[in-house]
Amino acid sequence: MIKLLYFRKKILFLFILVVGFTAISKPGLAYVIHDDGWDGPGQNSWSMSYYFGTMTPDLAPVDVKSTLVSALSVWSSVVDITFTETISANQNNAIDFSFVTGNHGDGYPLNPGGALAHGFFPAPPNPETIGGDVHFNDNYLWEIGNSLGGSAFDLKWVAVHEIGHALGLNHSLNGSAVMFPTVSSSTVFSSLHADDIAGIQSIYATATASAAVPEPGTIVLFGIGIFLVFGYGCRRRKLSTK
Repeated sequence: MIKLLYFRKKILFLFILVVGFTAISKPGLAYVIHDDGWDGPGQNSWSMSYYFGTMTPDLAPVDVKSTLVSALSVWSSVVDITFTETISANQNNAIDFSFVTGNHGDGYPLNPGGALAHGFFPAPPNPETIGGDVHFNDNYLWEIGNSLGGSAFDLKWVAVHEIGHALGLNHSLNGSAVMFPTVSSSTVFSSLHADDIAGIQSIYATATASAAVPEPGTIVLFGIGIFLVFGYGCRRRKLSTK
């Protein structure tokens, strides 16, 4: 059976009730945005951090990190956002990536048969430091690509989708967009759809040049070098399986 991801409308209702955000759509376009993003009103440049938390046993940590960095670069290639790795968890203005199961401290458990992942909208209205964080459900099997067929999910596709939420995008109505709320286990990420790009560029400044996110560990090693020289990191949108 093909597993599909879908958005739980109950969570959207609770989010509107408790937080009172406004989802904004543009006439003739399918994307939906959430407020103004991290940068506030208007389309501005932005810089933020990312942190690697608990890894999955399904993949080598170096491959997980590389894939998540690649997913960040997908967005920074079309809007002027700079992502910098931090070695400290729970920072303001940061995306913390973690693989979790069950109750994991945010009030939204990730159980077997439940959501594949969830990503928290920016702060505000979500409080720091949960705003922007992305959690993957480690009850599922993860892979990079589709070598395992229907038994596992492509980490990059799900990561790109959840980072989109972390940056301020809601679900798109365009069935070809990465931000569309359903995906099968056989789907592999290839590129953003024009609708995804239009959506994110309605929140942040357009990228002036293709910018790659530094590979994991680069910032950490640089910090060690400085130490040696001088003496011395929604409420949310959810994806589910059914």
